[in-house]
Amino acid sequence: MLREGGAEHSPARSGKVGAPVPRNLLIRAEKKLTTTSQAYKDNNMRKISAHSDSSLAGSAKYESDLITNAPNLITVSKFGMVKSVPYHVNRCSSSTSEIRMDLDRLPNSVIEEILGRLPIQDAVRTSLLSRSWRHRWQSTPRLAFNETSFPPRLGESDLEYKCRLAKAVDRALLLHTSPISEFRLSCTDLENWVDVDVWLQVLSRKGVGSVGLCFCQGFPYKLPSYLFECELLGRMELYSCDLKLPETFKGFRHLVALHLERLIVSGADLRRLISGCPILEELQLSQCRGFDVTICAPKLRKLTVGGCFMYLHLKHTPVLAAASICLSALSGLHAVIGGYGLAELCSAAPQIENLVIGGHFLTLLSAIGHIPERLPHALSRLKNLTIDLNFEDLKECEATLCLLRSCCSLQILKINHQHRPYALADTGVEAELVWEARKGLDEFDKLTAVEITRVACLGSAIAFMRFVVAAAANLVRLDVGLDKKVLDDDSKFKEVAKDLFMSCPRASGQGRIVLLD
Repeated sequence: MLREGGAEHSPARSGKVGAPVPRNLLIRAEKKLTTTSQAYKDNNMRKISAHSDSSLAGSAKYESDLITNAPNLITVSKFGMVKSVPYHVNRCSSSTSEIRMDLDRLPNSVIEEILGRLPIQDAVRTSLLSRSWRHRWQSTPRLAFNETSFPPRLGESDLEYKCRLAKAVDRALLLHTSPISEFRLSCTDLENWVDVDVWLQVLSRKGVGSVGLCFCQGFPYKLPSYLFECELLGRMELYSCDLKLPETFKGFRHLVALHLERLIVSGADLRRLISGCPILEELQLSQCRGFDVTICAPKLRKLTVGGCFMYLHLKHTPVLAAASICLSALSGLHAVIGGYGLAELCSAAPQIENLVIGGHFLTLLSAIGHIPERLPHALSRLKNLTIDLNFEDLKECEATLCLLRSCCSLQILKINHQHRPYALADTGVEAELVWEARKGLDEFDKLTAVEITRVACLGSAIAFMRFVVAAAANLVRLDVGLDKKVLDDDSKFKEVAKDLFMSCPRASGQGRIVLLD
């Protein structure tokens, strides 16, 4: 029993069994303890706040303010913690201490991976986790800035907001102490291109390995010469930029991937850039207008070209395995270039396995030179072929037949019907005869799946389907997607169903023909 004044120890400490404590006393004690604990927490947080405001210059809070100007520094973390507590707080709960100890014991490689996946403002806030994490973010190898990385507008003008964005990137690069392997910038609100020039100059001195620049508004950004001095660059992605190679450009000896979209560049500079990358494996050119493309890349394995280019020449691509080429529009200039047709294109890529010929590119290839029955060099490795084809165009049908006959290993074929407004109306019947005359004369032993979409020209399209199912002995499935006009016309739909399901001889006993909605 407890005496008044606390002269004796409690029964629990003395080993004696005492009388049970009344419930009302327990409730009163619990309320008092809760009130005292809350008062202590409030007082402690006021001390922390006062101390932070007066003496944290150069600390984690200061660094976080520099980057994000965030109004609240104690935030929900992205890797499981309820709250991030300033590192200099000595009194904290046991669960928080255990979490900090677990974070401190993480390997450096795991920490770098965590920081690399976080937006920059969250990476900076990790400096509040513990003393050992204070400067961790300054050594993260990846810096990525986009619209979500920057703080929201705080009632300021456009000019003030743009200046604040530039200062955020300035200070992040200033405080960063280690080499930067990847830098990405995607922003529409920058005011001064000079800021970007300075950032690229800093990156060139830090041995950056990957650069991604995306500017979606305004005039294209003119790339400075510093960018072409990054000798260790392994990946480069440019969107809406003006590229002019300096005379001192010696090439990117380590560049593996190059993505260019909406770029202003001359054909000569583009050829020089590509040929200056001896180990280039991946090349993407999208929405680049008006230039000619000559590609000499002995290690190139993946090629994507899209837009209104004038000329495409695969000069030396011996190991090219996947290519997607889409010409968005034809012009009168294409007719006078000439000299590089279907046979020349396929001869330059003997190892091709996946080929996409989209837009008007098949029209251009079929209009140049004579189309043989088979290509001079068979595409023996081609397994997947996708073509945008006008079934009413005789030349395009002949070019497609030439391709099919030269692909002995073809497994998957996809054809998208494309109506060309410039196609001659009287060639539809002749195109139909192309497939009827050769029905059953060819065999596709490995062709297992065929898909045809947007079918509106019934005569030549149905003739092609008959040709395929009669020649493909191992065909498993033929998917046919009809144009909406055909689906809405009951008589045409019944005609298609009758021709395909009833009067179409099949080489494969297990092949199915499926009409798609």
